[in-house]
Amino acid sequence: MNQLNLNYYGKYAVPETVRELFEFEQELRAEDLSLDFNLGLIMTQEDIRYMSTPPDVIPFASCGVDGIHYGFLTDFGLAADLEQAYIVCVSPMNMDQEVWIVAANIHEFLRVVYTENSILYHYFPETSHYASYIINREVEDSRERCSGQAQITAAICP
Repeated sequence: MNQLNLNYYGKYAVPETVRELFEFEQELRAEDLSLDFNLGLIMTQEDIRYMSTPPDVIPFASCGVDGIHYGFLTDFGLAADLEQAYIVCVSPMNMDQEVWIVAANIHEFLRVVYTENSILYHYFPETSHYASYIINREVEDSRERCSGQAQITAAICP
C-alpha cells in the first residue's frame, strides 16, 4: 500500500484499523466500488477540521455532506491508544449540537456504519428521540413501498 500522509495525528501512531480501511478502500476501488458509495464513509488523509471541531479530535473520515466528519477523541492526549479512543461526530451545520460521541471506539464505530447508522448524521439527546425517529422512518419507508407498488399495479393493470 502507498505510504499514508497522516502527519496531523500528532504524537499518536495511525491506528491499524485506519490503515486497514485505507487498504480496503484501495481494493474496493480496483473493482469500481468504495466505502463512500457502499457505506457513506469517506476516509481522509487530510486534516478536515472546521471551527467546530474540538482541538482534541483527530479526524479520520467524513460522510461527504454538510461538513460532517468523524474523529478520535484524544481527551487532550490522555487517550493512550486511538484504537480504544471514543469516536465523535462533528456536524458543523447542526447549530444545536455540533459534536457528539457516536461510538466507544473505532470497532464499535464500524459496527454502527455497517448497521444502523442514523446516529452518524443526527443527534438524539435522548433514546426517546431516537425511537421516534426510527418509527417515523419506518412509516415513511412503508409509504414509499406502497406508493411504488401502486405505481407498478397501475402500469400493469391500466
